[in-house]
Order: sequence, then C-alpha cells, then structure tokens
Amino acid sequence: MPTSTDLLQRGIEAARAKRTDEARALLMQCVQLDEHNEQAWLWLSGVVESLDDRRVCLDNVLALNPRNQRAQAGLRWLDQHAPLPPPAPVEHCPHCDAPLPASGQTCPVCKQPVLIVCPHCGEFTEIRKPQCVHCGHFSGDFKQRTKFYITLANDYVTEGKLSPAQWALDQAVASTPHESQDWAGIAGVRVKLDRPGDAIAAYQQALKYAPDDVQLHVSLHDVYRKGKLEDEAQATRDQMLRQFHTDHDQLIAGGQALLDRKLPPAEALRFYQRAVELQPKNVATRLQIGALCFDSGDAAAARDHFAEAVKLTDAKSAQGQQARQALAHTKTARRAAEGAGGGGGNDRVRQTAGPLLISIMAALANARLSPVNISPISWAALIGSGAGAYLWQAADEPGRSRSTRSLIGLGLWLISFGLIVIKV
Repeated sequence: MPTSTDLLQRGIEAARAKRTDEARALLMQCVQLDEHNEQAWLWLSGVVESLDDRRVCLDNVLALNPRNQRAQAGLRWLDQHAPLPPPAPVEHCPHCDAPLPASGQTCPVCKQPVLIVCPHCGEFTEIRKPQCVHCGHFSGDFKQRTKFYITLANDYVTEGKLSPAQWALDQAVASTPHESQDWAGIAGVRVKLDRPGDAIAAYQQALKYAPDDVQLHVSLHDVYRKGKLEDEAQATRDQMLRQFHTDHDQLIAGGQALLDRKLPPAEALRFYQRAVELQPKNVATRLQIGALCFDSGDAAAARDHFAEAVKLTDAKSAQGQQARQALAHTKTARRAAEGAGGGGGNDRVRQTAGPLLISIMAALANARLSPVNISPISWAALIGSGAGAYLWQAADEPGRSRSTRSLIGLGLWLISFGLIVIKV
C-alpha cells in the first residue's frame, strides 16, 4: 500500500506534467491518509476545479502553517480575482412594494404590518406567508386581503385574543370589500365580538351585492331577533317575502329557515302559501304545506292540500303513498277529535242524513204522512237512497275509485228518489 509520501511525490509529478485529474486523485488520497500534510494541501489547491475548493485548501495550509507565503499569496489572488457573492435580496413591503429594512414589524413607508402574531402559537411570523414558520398554523393567502384578514380575525376570536381580532377586522374593512361573502364574513366576526349594530350594517352591505341570497336575509333576521328587535325582524321577514315573491325555491328555503328557528308556523306558512300559488301542481310543496297546516291546527286546510296531492300522484308512487297516508291520518285525527268531544257526532253521518231526509219526506208525503202506507218498494228505495247518499258523500276518501264512488252514489240516490217520487 503506498504511503502518503509516495502519493505526494506522484501527485506532484502528475501536476507538473499537466495531468490534472490524476494529480487531483493522488493528492486527495494523500490528504485522506495524512490530513496534516502541508505540501499535499498546497499542491492540491492548484489542481482542484473550483475557486471555493482552492480557498479551502489554502485555508488548511495556513491552519497548519500560518507563515506559508505561497498560501498567503494564493488567498490574496483569490480575493482580487474571485467573483463577489451576489447581494442579498431586498425584501419589499407586501402592501406598497417599498424596500424594507433588515428588521422591523411595519413598513417605514405605508406603516402597515409586515409581521403578525400567529393566533395559534403567539410568535411573530411574516404576513405574506400562508403558514406560521414556528408552528405551521395556516392563516390563508395574504393576496386575498379581505378574506385573509377575516380568517385571521376568526382565528384570533377562537383563541380568545379579542384585541388582535378587532385589529384584523379593521384591516378587513380597510381593504375595501367588494363581495357579498366578504361583508357576510365581516358581519359574522362582529357578531362574535358582540357588536350587533355593526353586524347589522355589514349584513345590509352584503345584501346590496346579493339581494337574492336567502341566507343573508336570515342571518340579518337572526341578529335582529338576538337583539330583541322584533319589529325589525318582522320587517326583514316581510322583505324576504316581497323579494322572493316570484321564486318558488327561494320561498321554500326561506320558509324552511323560519321553521328551523322555531318561529310560529304562521310565519313560515306565508312563504309556503305563496309557493303553492306559483306551483300549484308541485306535490312536494303540497305535502309540506299540508303538514305545516296540520301542525298549526288547521286540519281542514291540511286535508285540502293532501287531497290535492292525492289527485296529482299515482297511488303506487312514493309521493302518492305519502299523500294518501297523510290524508288518511288527518281524517283519522278528525274522527278521534270528534269522538273525544263527547257529542258523538260524525261529519259523514251528518252529510249523509241530508239527502236521505229528502227521500224520507218524499215517501211520507206519498203515504199521507203514515209510515204504514209506505209500500215495500218505497222502503227498498229508501234503503238505496241512504246507501247512495253515503257513497256520494264518501267520495273524498283516499283511493283510486273516488270519482267512481261519487258517480255510483249519486246515481243510486237519484234512482231511489225517483222511485219514491213516482209513487211506486
């Protein structure tokens, strides 16, 4: 195995013969075997490829022998001829693009912050970076100024840092919001900061950009109700009804939002009624308003809407079955209510009694007001008259044969009444 002395000698010979690659390889082996070999480092500085590597070799020579004049001369030459390092990049203000000093939290020109306190860890981080350099918390894209500051304000509120939240909110407003969702976001933060008056103003600004946004109307309505401003809340509901007067889907969304907030059913009912006027054949709307009427105590209106839904659907369809079940439920509930009332009255019996009474009076008139003089055929006709009257009045029961029952009942009653009148 060659010694460091052998490698040094062979490396010097290769260097003098201009065999640079060979010399570099031999001298590298030499310094690996003997890192304190001053001559090996000196000769290696002449065959390395980069100026930086040459400087390293000469520094190593001077570390071993500070008086080595050839190494000193080599470093002086490098200082004179080596390219200067590129200047450090100049940071610019993310607000006004002015050059920034090496330190400082605000821009000296526009006075805007270039550093913010991370809501999560409390350390300073650059405002232009979407994530905190300390904890990685994501604050959003600074280029979207308004949305960035709204997100930052919400993060501060979440962490209980209300003063920084107010500062971020002020920055959001100062960034000149021009979208409805920006103003809605500002309003949401103001609600969290318990500033209802400012929140109302922000929602009103949002509605200027998006007057057809149901959620914005409802959010404004919620702030009024939370502040016990019932007149303003009622005015907002009235405005919603006017605004969506010709839009079926928006009316349904508004009515459902009011139901979700546990308002009296009558408030939501106004929206559903208008929706039915716009689309009277919309089965889903009929079922919704029927259920709402039933829950609010108006069983008669509920039956009307469910009956209409029955007409509009096939009995085998899902909506058809739902409509028929709902209609049957309202009628069952009505009978139960009548039974609970103690009178024992029944609408179906009362409705049937009217036509039957007419037939009885006709039969008595023919028999000179004596029941014993009523003929057997007239008695049979009276029974047919009662049956026909019942089928006629039962035509609103759910089922496919409603019109058939009505026609059969009416026909049977007319034939029976005719037999009585002609004195059979």
